Amino acid sequence: VGEGHFFDILGSIETDEGAKMKAAFTKKHDGFFRELPKLFDTLPREEFLKKAVSRYSAWCALHRRKRLIGDKTVEYIFELPLIDKFFPDIPKLCILRDPKDRIVSFYFHELRKGRAATIDEAYARNYIERIKREYAILKAYRGNLKIIRYEDIKAKPEETLRGLFGYLGVDAREETLKTILKDGSFKRMKRVEEIVGNHVLEKKRHVYKLFRIFG
Repeated sequence: VGEGHFFDILGSIETDEGAKMKAAFTKKHDGFFRELPKLFDTLPREEFLKKAVSRYSAWCALHRRKRLIGDKTVEYIFELPLIDKFFPDIPKLCILRDPKDRIVSFYFHELRKGRAATIDEAYARNYIERIKREYAILKAYRGNLKIIRYEDIKAKPEETLRGLFGYLGVDAREETLKTILKDGSFKRMKRVEEIVGNHVLEKKRHVYKLFRIFG
């Protein structure tokens, strides 16, 4: 489902009394969660959280044409307890990457988003502090989590994918494995993103609008 940014936004209500949540959920995902800000001030906290998670499940259900679906939001590493509270047995995947490569990758991500940035020592040190916090969380976490190295995905994709299938409990045929490796290659995914990225986003907007109209 792409980057849902659901649990990191939901988790922010503990620090700002719902300010970020109200601003984000009013418009995010074409307003699919826009009724949640209205409920925040009228429902007890636990009841609100249950309503919110129920809405999240409905959002995921839009993608049920697939056998397995996932939400690839990086910030969820800081919200593992909240995720486990509502989905205690859900499989979680963390992809680790060489910190220096992450810093460079994030820098260009910021540029694509139109955010001015200068990659210097101060920039790198600031991002490294985030990485340290993430590593501390991973070392302390005892829940259902599989860790994969980004470098292994590129160097030995077949072996890495088989390990992921095993973790997810998926019995994939050899033909399926080869198709995924071909369709999910870095080169092909980059090309697809360039060609159909905007078209797919526009199509999703229409799907969300129809879902809101017909429930």
